[in-house]
Amino acid sequence: MILCLTPWFPAYPGAHKGNFILDSLLSLEGYGHHIKVLVTQPWIPSWLRMGLPTFGQSVIQLNTHSKSFEIEVLQHLSIPRNYLRSLSSFFYRKKVEIAVRRIIARQGVDVILVHTELAAIGVTGIAKSMGIPVVVV
Repeated sequence: MILCLTPWFPAYPGAHKGNFILDSLLSLEGYGHHIKVLVTQPWIPSWLRMGLPTFGQSVIQLNTHSKSFEIEVLQHLSIPRNYLRSLSSFFYRKKVEIAVRRIIARQGVDVILVHTELAAIGVTGIAKSMGIPVVVV
């Protein structure tokens, strides 16, 4: 199984934002690979979303995507405008590390595909200790 960890993923197939990730995963699937996608998104309190429909990430509509691969959304604390960046990065890494360890333990992973250097920091150590190859883009 290929585990793809990315902050970019379309809300629905054909959506502008993140569709390039979906296209590449569908291509990998076409070669017979089983795919699990872990989409990381900043957590935004509901009171901040009210009245601001364009604020934050699009809600991923899981029922519109192919059932042939799994999609899991992981929300993390992120302080806007990079204030207290080290604190946001710490919470992000911890949340990702817990999720990746859980996925590896439950489902087994042959290779991990990671988008962004922040995600790579937490994942590469886990993968190295477990002998799982990692590709960072």
